[in-house]
Amino acid sequence: MISIDIYKFIISFITLPVFTFSCFAVFSVRGFFVFYQYAAILSKDRKAKDWPSVIGTIVSSSLKKQHRATIAQGNRTEWHDLFIPHIKYTYAVNETIHESSNIGHGIYTRRSDAFGKKLMEHFSNGASVPVYYNPADPQMSILEKRSTRTYGMYIYSIASMFVGLIFLGVWLYQIFVRLFEG
Repeated sequence: MISIDIYKFIISFITLPVFTFSCFAVFSVRGFFVFYQYAAILSKDRKAKDWPSVIGTIVSSSLKKQHRATIAQGNRTEWHDLFIPHIKYTYAVNETIHESSNIGHGIYTRRSDAFGKKLMEHFSNGASVPVYYNPADPQMSILEKRSTRTYGMYIYSIASMFVGLIFLGVWLYQIFVRLFEG
């Protein structure tokens, strides 16, 4: 049970303008950063939309598992697995053979291996697959034109900016109340 004094301290800290302004800054900057990443991925997708394709061959295809740590609440370290697809392929443009490992412009790392296993089935060793390449720079290529997980980035960025705006409103209210109280 939280004592009344601790509760009052927490409430008095949360109502400090510096706290609410800091929350506004953190949520807004994070939201704008993620939105910028989302916009960059969509821009790359739009540019790649009209890229021509050739048939390429998957040279190697594997799903690597990495054990990573994150800092959780209370400075606890939480460990989780990340599954990262590695797909290497070759293709020829104008009789020049190129090699690449770009899957697409989206985010392909996951905490579950289900998505990676589907990719490995689709892009298995020795498979012939369409490779989309930049006609201005044939060394730049991708296997998938449409990005993955970008809508989640969009929703997260909008929600984060919205929460930032709420903190901005609270901060402005706190400033005006302090100005007109004194």
